[in-house]
Amino acid sequence: MNVRNPAVRFGLLPAGIALALAPAFASAQEAPEAKGTTDLDRISVTGSRIRGAAVETQQPIVTLSRENLEKQGYTSVADVLQNLTSAGSPAISRSESLASGENVGGYYVDIRNLGAQRTLVLMNGKRLGATTAGYQDLSQIPMAAIERIEILKDGASAIYGSDAIAAVVNVITRKRFDGAEASVYVGQYGKGDGDTETYSFTLGSMGERGGVTLSAEYSKQDPVWAKDRWFSRDGNAGPNYPGSGASPINQKGGFCDPCVTPNLKQGEPGYVGPSDQRWYTLRDGGNPANRADYRLETSADAVNANEQMMVQTGIERKSLYVNGNYDFTDAISFNADVLYNERNTTQQIAGYPYQSASFDTPLSADSAFNPTGEDLTFRRRLWEVPRTTESQVKTLRFAPSISGFFDFAGKTFDWDVGALWNRNETTKRGHGDMSLIASEQALGASFIGADGVARCGTSMSDPLATSGCRPWNPLLPFGVAGAGSLADQATQDFLFPYFTDTGLTKTTSFTANLSGSIVTLPAGDLGFAVGVEHRKEEGRFSPDAFAQSGQSTGLGA
Repeated sequence: MNVRNPAVRFGLLPAGIALALAPAFASAQEAPEAKGTTDLDRISVTGSRIRGAAVETQQPIVTLSRENLEKQGYTSVADVLQNLTSAGSPAISRSESLASGENVGGYYVDIRNLGAQRTLVLMNGKRLGATTAGYQDLSQIPMAAIERIEILKDGASAIYGSDAIAAVVNVITRKRFDGAEASVYVGQYGKGDGDTETYSFTLGSMGERGGVTLSAEYSKQDPVWAKDRWFSRDGNAGPNYPGSGASPINQKGGFCDPCVTPNLKQGEPGYVGPSDQRWYTLRDGGNPANRADYRLETSADAVNANEQMMVQTGIERKSLYVNGNYDFTDAISFNADVLYNERNTTQQIAGYPYQSASFDTPLSADSAFNPTGEDLTFRRRLWEVPRTTESQVKTLRFAPSISGFFDFAGKTFDWDVGALWNRNETTKRGHGDMSLIASEQALGASFIGADGVARCGTSMSDPLATSGCRPWNPLLPFGVAGAGSLADQATQDFLFPYFTDTGLTKTTSFTANLSGSIVTLPAGDLGFAVGVEHRKEEGRFSPDAFAQSGQSTGLGA
């Protein structure tokens, strides 16, 4: 008895016509005489437009089954793919706490180090939504929903486009799952940190003609701090200029006397070079208003910025995936995927190393905190307010399709029509960079009122005194209480605004495909495929308007 079951591929490729010779291993298979017929599983073909084509390349397709994935014990698709020998360094790693932009926090795969934008990622044959830079985030696919992963480790740009120059990764999700399944993963590093927890469950119901599968997953990984690892705990502690008496910009604060004179050349009267410059900081228990209580800085005053740095960022993810499918007839089927994913990433780096000379914001001679009566050039690391970034990405994806087959002139032809809507919404909230507009006011003229409270301006009649401005004493060391302390919450609120970046990318795609075989030749079927695709991708990423103005200690956006 001959059992005919045309293979159905869910991947939808760019428009074009492809011809290839392929063995007729899927169009007709010989089965021994038995009771009734046998239904064969539908397959997904990666790297070919002709369904059932046995395409051979120098790098054949690698398939990771669900059983393989469970044995590896990874909690994300990116970790699985990063374990491949052909995978290069991650485009953006969680260990890069200094990274910025809309792509931070995502999981990307870079095959052969050709760039993450050159490895195409598909989900059931359809593209993932990309950032404006072309990165496709693998973290949005819950592990609980994966049936298998197919990796074509060969360039396929002729079929898919320039984003498939390095490789193609096709993630196939579970369908027609019947029953319930739950999984719990809990772990941490040997140092007792980096706690990881993942909870997932899958529910499914299957009938004669269709089924519904639901997978939900929650995953959280705590950050790891640089101070807790031998290779990063020492950081950059040590003098900036050995032998000069100066040290790195520290959390104690200090002023220079004399200072470098950039407008004079060496040999000219009054010239002060870097080797002649001296920095002074407040001695322990000293009076910040008394110039005599300041001493020369030494290398012992050096600060280790890595004490406030993350060596691995924290991440939290919530995912929900639903698949529904129904066979209208034996030859026509409907399939739809819905995915919602929410990812939150936390970064922290050390407080900003503020240098007044870089922003032309000296401590005014009229400041209540100036111990010399002259404008002072100072430097201080803003230790009380580390720089943090909270990144949130929400993904919503809907991919319906109708597929089937028909017989004509003794041959079987496969067809499918589908659509894809994918939306990624990004919100980044940063804190820890100082407003230069506010710092100029806080470092300007100030006075101590009759009530003992420090205020901006020269007197209570000055508009600055009641404007909400808070004077700042950059010479007051971290941990020392006093007027103008950066530890004061109201002062922090005045000096450190929140920066909010927003982004939105959309992918819309409509496809139609037809494939089959024309004649049978000695070497196999002469197959053909024809298809059309309309794809629209649009995106924007808008940095905070204040960040764009350049009026903060952060890099201009």
